[in-house]
Amino acid sequence: MTARFSDALKALNQTAWDACIHHRFIDEMRAGSLDDAVLRRYLVQDYQFINQFVALLGAAIASADGFAPRVRLAQFAAMITSDENTYFQRSFDTLAVPQQEREMPPLNLPTVQFQALMGQAARSQK
Repeated sequence: MTARFSDALKALNQTAWDACIHHRFIDEMRAGSLDDAVLRRYLVQDYQFINQFVALLGAAIASADGFAPRVRLAQFAAMITSDENTYFQRSFDTLAVPQQEREMPPLNLPTVQFQALMGQAARSQK
């Protein structure tokens, strides 16, 4: 039996995988002990990726080499802009995140860098 592609990727990146799944944030989330303030900060930063990610998906749709891949990417974009987006909105409501913090929070450096990377990838359309 041939290994799944995802298993091969995991094996090639085992050290990074282990660091991710054994991070304090993940451990506390699994244990149900993650502080709401920590989750709130994480979700606010994570939400800042959606806009650039949707632009990246739009570029991928535009540069796809056929209708079938465009449909698949468009369906994924629809999920991101509906179910994924409403997850954040519901979480923000539950955690009482003000509108200003949802839309224009101070960004952490990794957030800024990841937004720039996604923007660059979207503009390259490759």
